[in-house]
Amino acid sequence: MKSAEERFGEMSRFEQDRLKRLMKKADSGAELTVKEAQDLRAFGSRAAKDAASESLRAKGRRAGIAGSGLLRGEEAEIKRNEAEQKAQELIIKDQRDLKVTIERDDDALAAKLGAEIRKEMEYRDNILIQKVRDEMRASRAEANRAQETKNNTANAGAGA
Repeated sequence: MKSAEERFGEMSRFEQDRLKRLMKKADSGAELTVKEAQDLRAFGSRAAKDAASESLRAKGRRAGIAGSGLLRGEEAEIKRNEAEQKAQELIIKDQRDLKVTIERDDDALAAKLGAEIRKEMEYRDNILIQKVRDEMRASRAEANRAQETKNNTANAGAGA
């Protein structure tokens, strides 16, 4: 299914401009013809569908549908649907907020974990450096002892 942006991008410049004018007309509260409302609905975006529906509902209200008895039972259903839609929108908003919170928590956790890993690596590097230094000292001490033994042997042989 194509996004509204993709559908809009596929339209000719003329169709795009017409759709923009229809949306502005609907947003301003001006009355849309049935064809204009159908064209907005056909575009398929939530905003376009809502604008078309609102324009036609306003047209029906101006024509006096409320007092005609034609809406018996429908008004309650419309209110239920609107309440359900608002509840769904709140759920979606909560889910988006939760996603943002989780992403923020993930970023914070990643930064904290990165700092802990760097700290642990630094600690291990220091241990390794200390072991290398200790080995070097031990090797030097052993080399010095060997040289001392060699010197002592040479001195003992020279004195004999």
